[in-house]
Amino acid sequence: MKVNRGYRSRIVEENELVTVRTKTSGILVLKVKCGDHLSVGDEIAEIIDTYEGDVLEVIKSPCEGCLFYHGSNPLIYSNTAIAKIIKDTDFI
Repeated sequence: MKVNRGYRSRIVEENELVTVRTKTSGILVLKVKCGDHLSVGDEIAEIIDTYEGDVLEVIKSPCEGCLFYHGSNPLIYSNTAIAKIIKDTDFI
């Protein structure tokens, strides 16, 4: 019989999270999913111009860690939190 061991759980403190925010508004196109391990500089998302379809911003990971949260609304305003990364990945 095959048993899935899952993940060891623990409480994640707010000071372990890095919030990633947008600089521009537009359409959010995510390139990662929750649970993905990120390295510094990995692409998290793109912000697309709503009229022209051009890429206005490429959002990259500021740190190494595990993607804990990402926004799901495709229309995004500037300075909106679109992702949270857990800096410490010892539990993964």
